Formats: sequence, structure tokens, C-alpha cells
Amino acid sequence: MAALSAAPVTIDVVITDYNMPGMSGLDVAREVSLIRANLPVAVASGAITADLCANAANTRIRDLISKGLDVQALCAAIEQLVKEVSAG
Repeated sequence: MAALSAAPVTIDVVITDYNMPGMSGLDVAREVSLIRANLPVAVASGAITADLCANAANTRIRDLISKGLDVQALCAAIEQLVKEVSAG
């Protein structure tokens, strides 16, 4: 959050974990949107539940990423988010 606050236009995408000490991935997404509303945020989780999907829909989260994804799938998700920023 400090790096984003210091230079918000230098960051293309934020990928965060859902379960973290002190702040959830949803909390991170909310904070990011206050600093730069159009910055895409993806949240990674080992268990993407219906509750997480519903809560993510109420934030500016653009993607929920399963921690079980292989590297190519993760890179494809990141590439798509970056393309959205470039297009929008």
C-alpha cells in the first residue's frame, strides 16, 4: 500500500492473497480503489467460495484466482488484467 500511495501510476495491477494478517484481500481492494479507482485488483485464494465471490462483487476486484492455477494460467490472468487497464 505504501508503494501504491507513493507512485500510483507506476503500478499496472495488484495481486493479493485473500487471507493475510491484519488485512484481507478484500480490504486491500477497497484501499486500492481509494488511491486509484481504475487499477485492477485480483485476489488469490485456496478456496473460492460463493461467499467470497459475492463479497468480491461488492468491491472493485476484477478477478479471483485459484491458488491451484499453474504458472501459465496465472500469467494469462495477469496479462488480461493489464490489457484491461491499457484499453480503458
